[in-house]
Amino acid sequence: MPLPVPGVALTIIFATSLGLLIAGRRYLRRYIARYGTQPPAMWMFRRADDPELESYRRLALVLLPFYLVAAAIVLLQP
Repeated sequence: MPLPVPGVALTIIFATSLGLLIAGRRYLRRYIARYGTQPPAMWMFRRADDPELESYRRLALVLLPFYLVAAAIVLLQP
C-alpha cells in the first residue's frame, strides 16, 4: 500500500532535516577549526575556499530545495 503524499513529504522532511543537521555540524566544526570563529549566518550561500567546507555547503544547498518543497506540501494540505 503506497504512502499518501503528506506521508512521503514528512519522510522527505525528516531525511533532509537529518542531512542538513549533519552537513551543518560538520561545516561548523571544520570552519571553527580552520578560522577560530563561527561561520557567517548565511554560510550556505557563501562560497568557501576550503574544498572540504565547500563540499558540506554544496550538500546543504542540494538538500534545501527538497526540504522546502516537502514542507510546503505538508503545510498547505487542506
